[in-house]
Amino acid sequence: MKHKHYTKIYSSRCRTWGMKVLASLIFLLTTITQSNAAVSAYTFSQGNGTFIPLSATRTVVFTATALATSDPGLGDDRNFTLPAGTIPFNFSFNGTNYTGVNINTNGFVTFGATLPTTSDRTGISNSTLWDGSIAALGRDLSANTNAANLGEISYEVGGLAPFRSFVIQFSKFRRFSSSSTFTENFNFQIRLNEGGGVATTQTIDIVYGACIATTTSTTAGPQVGLRGATNVDFNNRVSTTTWVGSTAGPINSSFMRHNTTVNPATGLTFTWTPPSGCTSASGGTITPASFSKCVGQTYSMSSTGFSIGTGTTYQWQVSNTSGGPYSPVVGGTGANSTTYITPALTAGVYYYVLTTTCSGCGPCSNNSSELTLTVNSLPSVGVTSTTSFICQPGSPSVTLTASGASTYSWSPTAGLTPTSGSPVSALP
Repeated sequence: MKHKHYTKIYSSRCRTWGMKVLASLIFLLTTITQSNAAVSAYTFSQGNGTFIPLSATRTVVFTATALATSDPGLGDDRNFTLPAGTIPFNFSFNGTNYTGVNINTNGFVTFGATLPTTSDRTGISNSTLWDGSIAALGRDLSANTNAANLGEISYEVGGLAPFRSFVIQFSKFRRFSSSSTFTENFNFQIRLNEGGGVATTQTIDIVYGACIATTTSTTAGPQVGLRGATNVDFNNRVSTTTWVGSTAGPINSSFMRHNTTVNPATGLTFTWTPPSGCTSASGGTITPASFSKCVGQTYSMSSTGFSIGTGTTYQWQVSNTSGGPYSPVVGGTGANSTTYITPALTAGVYYYVLTTTCSGCGPCSNNSSELTLTVNSLPSVGVTSTTSFICQPGSPSVTLTASGASTYSWSPTAGLTPTSGSPVSALP
């Protein structure tokens, strides 16, 4: 029988075990497909209306250049900013008033100072942090460049105050192409309605004209609907068979099929209505009520059952004392939404609440239930064994005992019984 020192025989028949310590609960990664922010609370409806092209006095924002194969005349991935004051009334979108809007040639509009990049072509699932967006036919588009059928983007104000509509119109667009052949022909409008000057009645209409497609693809299509300040707040539509029977999209990348057989009928109108104004404030319930993490980790917390509606705002707050007083969180992501991700944590015990404020009741504010977050220092871990030597073949197993933490994970696991916890038996 050959006797060898345990730590010296790795290259032959023995293994050495390293240890990886899990000093906190197992961290689970979750994918959020929809949040409870205001845009997701808009109500969808549809109807069969009439597509009425804008008048000869419309304001033209862009006209394609005949035979153009690239920008600026092609209208490929371009933005056009209509500055503040262009919309002649305050239009409330996702709880914020706007009098300006950005038009992207890929079939959608955005709000706020941040513009879509040249790779933002869908309007809803894109991650760029503009304030919000409305996608009528969100996909990679460009204008027709046939000399007799030039693509155009324009706008016009219709109706009388306080029931005016600000209408943005796309005419003779198509899926991206540098050909001057006139085959596909997409026409549609995005209508922002004044609604008597009341935020909760300021609806959004998407009205489709002729949308002739030449593709037979069944694997792609445009994104249609609304997006909030991030792509986890969305309210979109999905269908593979019909535009009149669409359903709410379960994920932000849901799309409507658009090909030679599945397309919107002329006059089809999609309408989104904002939620009614808030009359009370509730911060809801944070689940779980307590959690433990380690120094340097982050934690994602969220509330359910909170108040929604126009005039509702959110603020995550934290305290070193249960029951407060609380102060607004610093750093992290989502401090003013209903889901908050902390920055890298330091040791201590912290108490978090979501404060919801409603402007329609005073204003009034209320906190959610309290979350207790315990942040533990990293443990000092040791390992001992029952022997420093092992002989093969024929030697009994070695017992390895870990200390300094509460849960343990070993690597590699071959030859270990059990493969987690402490102690474990090792038999190479």
